[in-house]
Amino acid sequence: MHMRQARGLFRYRGNLVILLLSLYLISCSVAPSSDVVQDTIRKFFEDRKCRVIELQIGSISALPLNQKTYMGTAAHVVEIRKITLEISEDLREYRNGDLLTFANGSISIREKVDAKNQWIVANISGIRVP
Repeated sequence: MHMRQARGLFRYRGNLVILLLSLYLISCSVAPSSDVVQDTIRKFFEDRKCRVIELQIGSISALPLNQKTYMGTAAHVVEIRKITLEISEDLREYRNGDLLTFANGSISIREKVDAKNQWIVANISGIRVP
């Protein structure tokens, strides 16, 4: 291998490492605060005619790699230790004032595509949505 080719190869590898490292750092996202998470969850249920009476959240972790969407927005899984909902109007089998309590559920939230630092509920597990 000629000296000029060797220098070019090392320069190429160095640029590739810098590019991959910067892509990795950009892809990492900071989890929203617990206040933001609670507000997002409350708004979700209020839009569905339920008032959140009690909400105990646990850990907030990044969405597992096997659930991420290619080039998708940031997403996190929120552990729901306990949530109590009050039905605010008659809905199917539920009556106004009914209380529903769920424990050990999880809610996935993701950042809105068109609005940085604004979150929406993407998936719910272990909690029945009236």
